[in-house]
Amino acid sequence: MDEQIYLIAQNYQTDSLGQRIPVDGPSSPVWAKLKSVSRSEWAAAGQQGLQPQLVAIVYALDYADQPVVVIGEGESARRYSVYRTYRPENSEYIELYLERKVGV
Repeated sequence: MDEQIYLIAQNYQTDSLGQRIPVDGPSSPVWAKLKSVSRSEWAAAGQQGLQPQLVAIVYALDYADQPVVVIGEGESARRYSVYRTYRPENSEYIELYLERKVGV
C-alpha cells in the first residue's frame, strides 16, 4: 500500500423539482495499491459502455460501499467512480475497479 486515496460516500438531496441530487458525504482516507486494469477487463467493461482506468486495492475493512474515489489532493485530485468490486476468497483485500466520469 503506497498511495493514499479518499473513499467518498454519497447522500442524496431532493431539489425543488423532486429530482434526487447526489451530494458528497463523509470522506475516508485509506492506503491503497494502484494498478492498471488488464486488457481483458478493459475490453469487457468497454463492451458495456464503461471506461475503466485503474484498480485500487484496499483493505476490505476500510471499504463500506463508497461509490466515489479521489486520488491526489488539491488541483491535481482526480475523481473516479467505482463500477465493480472483487474480493478474492479468504483475502483481507478488495479490488475497486475505477472509471473516470464527467460529473462524478
